[in-house]
Amino acid sequence: DFLSVMANHDIDDCAIQNILNGKLTQLVGSKNVTFKQYSHSKPTALGYECLTLLSSGSGKDETIRQIDNALMPFLKEKLEKVIDRYKQELQSELYAKAAQLDTKAKREAEKQAEEQLSKIRACNINISDATLTGIYYEAEQISKTGYGALCIKLTEFGDMVDAAISGDANAKELLGKLKDMADGSIEPKIIAGEVRKNIYGIPVIAIMCCDYVSLLKPKSRAYLENYLSSGIARRAFTYI
Repeated sequence: DFLSVMANHDIDDCAIQNILNGKLTQLVGSKNVTFKQYSHSKPTALGYECLTLLSSGSGKDETIRQIDNALMPFLKEKLEKVIDRYKQELQSELYAKAAQLDTKAKREAEKQAEEQLSKIRACNINISDATLTGIYYEAEQISKTGYGALCIKLTEFGDMVDAAISGDANAKELLGKLKDMADGSIEPKIIAGEVRKNIYGIPVIAIMCCDYVSLLKPKSRAYLENYLSSGIARRAFTYI
């Protein structure tokens, strides 16, 4: 009721619930809570993928904004503190090692330390306009800090589908990998000269929303039907 009033739009309760479930999974998953799908299975990271197709002007963006800002602002505050503490601890560790070196080696070590510290990412509650490489670096930092979850927000899912149809490599790659990331596995594209390891056990939430009219074009509809049948349908909670 609160979100419906705050969004100030005609959005169905089930649509709100679908989005809210995703954000609540992010909240709980950030604390490294895991679950066993079966009694004999290994603990698995929480995950939630939702596909919510609404009419234009239903307030999907405002709903997400109110969840982040009004219902759980403490999550961002907590994440900022975790990242700040991680940066301080890493800085102390790197400079302590540099202090044990001679002058020339010390300057070089301090330079490398600054470069490493500059790569620490700011707190991102939602990842918009995501690339698979960007998602990998977010997951890598979460694995190092020990706190957080990936929340991929695609509130113009129809535009992403159009881009994939038009041959956009990033859109095709991201949509294709979303179903693979549902179990918390982040498998990066291998780039020459850079060591990248697969990352497992990261909570992944994908909130995909759009005006359903944008998917009624023949090519878009065919892409969506193929996308759903390729495995996303059994992984995502869908509201239409």
